[in-house]
Parts: sequence; C-alpha cells; structure tokens
Amino acid sequence: MRHSSVCIAAILAAFLTAGQGNGQSVTTSVPSQVLGSSFFEQSGVQWSVQGPNFFAQFGGGAPAVPFGNPGGAPALQTGAGFHAGGVRGSIGLSMTQGSNRSITSTTPSITTMNGAGGNISAQTLQPFVTGFTPVLAGGAYGSPVQQNASSNLFRSGQQAQANELAARAQANRNAQQQLAVQALQRAERAELEGNLRMARANYRKALAADQGPLRAQILTRLRQHGW
Repeated sequence: MRHSSVCIAAILAAFLTAGQGNGQSVTTSVPSQVLGSSFFEQSGVQWSVQGPNFFAQFGGGAPAVPFGNPGGAPALQTGAGFHAGGVRGSIGLSMTQGSNRSITSTTPSITTMNGAGGNISAQTLQPFVTGFTPVLAGGAYGSPVQQNASSNLFRSGQQAQANELAARAQANRNAQQQLAVQALQRAERAELEGNLRMARANYRKALAADQGPLRAQILTRLRQHGW
C-alpha cells in the first residue's frame, strides 16, 4: 500500500509539470564593421658644403607627411661625403613608404523574451534654450501676477530707453540749428560789410547745418547773388 501511494504521487507530479516550460529568449545583434586603408610615401634630400670663410646647407630632414599615417623613422637613409682642397661637403637621401589597413567591428546586442519589444539606439542629446520667463522675488514661478509685473517692468525699461534716445536726437538737432543761425548771422553781417566771399561761405555753412526752418531764406539769398 505504501509503495502504491508513492507511485501515484510521482505520476501526479509528472502530469502537473508536463505542461510547464521555460520561456524562450531571443538575442538580437546589429553588427557594424569599418574598414580602413591608407598609403604613404616620402623622400628627402639634404646637402651641405663648407670651405674657407663660407658654408651652404640645404634640407633639415624629411618633411612630415600630412596623410596616410606614416611611420616614425625613414626606411632608407644613405649619403656620401667629400673633402678636397679645404672644401668639404656631404649629401644625404632618405626615403620611406608604407601602407596601413585596419578593420573595426562593433556588435551591440540585446536579449528579450520571445515576442517582447526591445531597441538599440545611438543618440546625441544636446539641450538648448527655447525661451525664458523672468521671475521676481516674492512670487511663484509662472504666476500671472509675476508675469504681468515682469512684462510691465520690461516695457517701462524699453520706453525709458526710447525717451532717452529721442531726447538726445532732439538735443543734437537743436545744436545743429543753433550753428545754422549763427552762420546765417555772420553771412548777413559780411554781406552788409561788402565781404561777399565770407558771406557766401557762411550761407553755405548755414544751409548745411539747417534742420529746415531757415532753408527757404538761405536759398533765396544764394539765388540773389547767383551762388
């Protein structure tokens, strides 16, 4: 009886677990390969001559190659020297060439359950400012009262700046008009004294400085004299 109950329990356990299975996983990969190849070549000549009271020299080494990822020391270096009659010199030659090849492989991967979503992304986040809201002390951010107060303050500052610019422009016009009046007075005095050359010069100066009120009067005087 005892052995029968053990067998029945084992059969029931096997039957209950027969419908269960481990969930399947899916691994997704996105391979990316970069191939590179470069070639470089360079050569250089150096020479020098030295004698009594003179010397000459050309070249100070092989120039740097701006492309191809060149190596360090030249592959070939050779030269010769001479010495005769108090004059000596040398000549040298350096040459090199080579190539570089590279391969870079990157494989990002993600493992998800079968049927579940997943993503692989390469992103660059660059925050930027699209606007700002002035906030004064004593109020909450975004409060309509604070926003109205800051807007009124901004508008009042703009108006004060505009008034100051207008006042400066008017003062400049008044100063120019005063110069025109003074030049016209000098021209009239010179005309009465018979100094027509000085009168013509001052009439023209007054016309250039006038802002409008004296223009007709000055032009009339100039036309009378044919100026």
